Amino acid sequence: MKKLLLLLTGGLVAFGANAQYMKAQTTKKAPFVTVDKVQEQTPPSYHHSGSRTTAAIIPGTTETFGTGTYSTLPTGWSAGIISGPGTWHWANYASHATYGIGVMRSSTASDGWMIFDTDSFGGGGTTSVVPAGWLQSPAYVTTGYSSVRLNFENYYRRFQDSCFVWVSTDPTFATYTAYPVSMNNNVATNTSTLNADTVHINITAAAANKPAVYIRYVYYGPPGGGYAWMIDDQDLSQLDSVDVSLSKAAVIYNGGSSVGASSFGIIPSTIVDTVYPVVYAANLGATAESAVNVNAKIYQGTTSVYNKNVTVNLPVNAADSVADFSAASVQPGYYSNTTATYTVPFTATQAADAVAGNNVDTASYIVSDTVWSENPLHNGLLTLTGGLYVHRVAAGSTPALSYSPGTGFNIPPGKMDTLSSVSVSFQSTSVAGQIVGVQIYHFDAGTTAWVYDGVTSFRALTAADISTTSALHYGTFVVDQAATGGPIILNGGTTGVTYAAVVKGNGNTATVVVEE
Repeated sequence: MKKLLLLLTGGLVAFGANAQYMKAQTTKKAPFVTVDKVQEQTPPSYHHSGSRTTAAIIPGTTETFGTGTYSTLPTGWSAGIISGPGTWHWANYASHATYGIGVMRSSTASDGWMIFDTDSFGGGGTTSVVPAGWLQSPAYVTTGYSSVRLNFENYYRRFQDSCFVWVSTDPTFATYTAYPVSMNNNVATNTSTLNADTVHINITAAAANKPAVYIRYVYYGPPGGGYAWMIDDQDLSQLDSVDVSLSKAAVIYNGGSSVGASSFGIIPSTIVDTVYPVVYAANLGATAESAVNVNAKIYQGTTSVYNKNVTVNLPVNAADSVADFSAASVQPGYYSNTTATYTVPFTATQAADAVAGNNVDTASYIVSDTVWSENPLHNGLLTLTGGLYVHRVAAGSTPALSYSPGTGFNIPPGKMDTLSSVSVSFQSTSVAGQIVGVQIYHFDAGTTAWVYDGVTSFRALTAADISTTSALHYGTFVVDQAATGGPIILNGGTTGVTYAAVVKGNGNTATVVVEE
């Protein structure tokens, strides 16, 4: 009998649904979907683990936002409203908004940071309110600098909003150059970046060798608002000539034509198939790099079992260029059917690279006989990647329903296993005493519908099930074989099958409030 480890960053606060299904959410934080599908979350992007640059910081451009108060902006800074009721302000504590994302853990968080608290500006989900606003820097002098990079620490959770940096030599921004904050805009709905991560944007074209340069951080919200965007510890620097970076290391397997590639952290040996290393490469330097060698190794414990190289082309400003070891040129992958812990280090080699610390990244995974985790292991730690929403559209008298939150996992073709229990990580805002269980569905590609497979026993959450801010705890739910008619069989069939494990509640309190 096998056990599925289901990792969620979700908080179950109050339930008003029964054990059969959860009604579609009308809150702004439920993603809008109109067809039967699974919306999977993706890992945060653009995490660079080493020193961010060796090039000199341009004098007078460093800002820790240590001189502000809630009602007063830091010295030299200004803010404005594009639409909606509010804009950027200084903070040094967590927002009291319903969907606040906590405090920022930046390098100088002790003296505060800046936040666009879009949830508190969103009018409680009123769709006529569209929060948008900007935060503007004082003038910076870049005379004599032929290249300029903007660096700042960042924490953001995305709904259906977007973030930009505008750069201008005109304090009124009559003309400007807009740069998307790709780290934020590429994150999946209801998913956060790391807290905090560092954003690097090459603004040379707009900011090099200027007597006065102004920076605007611009947030565009969706109707009803989103979550929040926080920034801290800004500076401008030159670009190093050569600076290649690796990030988001993972291991994938091909789940078949109906499933596609999927990353994982822990997987039963009866399900695992051939795996392939994958890592993302970026060019943070001022020089195009046409042939960067990326090496990936796999160690089973301390024994080397895989060692291959791929070459990637990185033009200036390249980001998230995939170094894909599943390509035909580096086949085969590695068949990891032995129960063990595996470590997967990646290294990029480029002559004269200025920052060696960000040329490496490490993924890991475990082949187990008892546990599954769809979330990847990064540098030995589980990277929680959010969950999914399984949605059923309205049909006749049957109302539309959203099953949430949950997580997806893929069974490769020709593989099968037995599910005996599910473990769930509950956010610290969860309430002990609520009645919780998990239902299992699989996606039928032929009918494009989610098919119910079975349910765990429902029970009251205890304090030991609920995670704190400093540690993850897991509540375990055993498959109810009496209700299900036996064990739940996970079967990949001939083409691979996507399954969903969905957290359910059947308490008697008012409404469902779910936050991933």
